[in-house]
Amino acid sequence: PDGVVIHIKRNRQAIYDTEGRLVKTIGTIQDISDLVRSEQALRESDERFRFLVQHGNEMIAIIDQEGIYTFISNNISRVIGYEAEELMGKNAMSFIHPDDLPTMFAYLENIQFCVIINTGAFRFMGKDGECRWVECTVSNHLHNPIIGGLLVNTKDVTEKKKKEEALQISE
Repeated sequence: PDGVVIHIKRNRQAIYDTEGRLVKTIGTIQDISDLVRSEQALRESDERFRFLVQHGNEMIAIIDQEGIYTFISNNISRVIGYEAEELMGKNAMSFIHPDDLPTMFAYLENIQFCVIINTGAFRFMGKDGECRWVECTVSNHLHNPIIGGLLVNTKDVTEKKKKEEALQISE
């Protein structure tokens, strides 16, 4: 009467007599509207989260304790040139400029004693062979069964570094 749509779950069982004739049916009807709305809200929340991760400005990755990529957001291709699938299973350290490796290895060693580490700017080799300057925030989630690794949020700071270098040269 009020135009509200409800979702129901119906269970029914037929009762037969000894000769196989239908005598009656018994059953229940349950209003599952709240469950349907909750499932829809969860789907929308998952889609929103996925969109933010895949299209946000920061690249998001998960690496294990040895530096192996176990998850990479698709937006990495916009900055680094690699598709996420090309980096999966590879060691993140193999894409870092050799001069920056000692510092990065120290961060990787120290993260086991910290919750969060902010790296300074370092060079990450793009697919085209050019280095991009990036900064990372690394969060230790090794003991979180959902993440099971180090959550790495990476920001491209190449343009910022170029401006800093140009300013130093002009002074």
